[in-house]
Amino acid sequence: MRYQLETTIHKIEKSNLTQFEKRGTYNFASIADFLAENKMDFFSCDANEPMVDSIEIGDVKFFDNGDNGRCAALLFGTDRIHALDDVWRRFTLTQGNFSGTPPISYIINQKVKKRYDFIYSTSQYSPICVQYLLEDSLLATSDHALVIADFEIN
Repeated sequence: MRYQLETTIHKIEKSNLTQFEKRGTYNFASIADFLAENKMDFFSCDANEPMVDSIEIGDVKFFDNGDNGRCAALLFGTDRIHALDDVWRRFTLTQGNFSGTPPISYIINQKVKKRYDFIYSTSQYSPICVQYLLEDSLLATSDHALVIADFEIN
């Protein structure tokens, strides 16, 4: 039996999200607004956020880019205004791992390890595997991890 599935995917390129000036901050709010107004099944990005990551979304802290992290929270935090969820967080929690350490997708100055790369999806898609392939990506000369997720359709 064949199934036809129609999905909408939106990937924001790095240049749209990695500004550290006010315009970059407003990009977060604009993207969050776009996702809230347009049906998207998936969204992925290199965000250069958060400042502090956690399995507990309430513990996530964002950089103060002149807005106390409010605009990033509209896209990634508890103040999210769209219907998509962080696939890694959802997968980890459904596996019963309530103290999961965020994976590493970027290393700042060869010291500070961060998860700056994300895949978000609607609840119609349940992640059954999520991988952050940092070592493989570094060997392939990328500075960010390849993020791969497999899904089951609900």
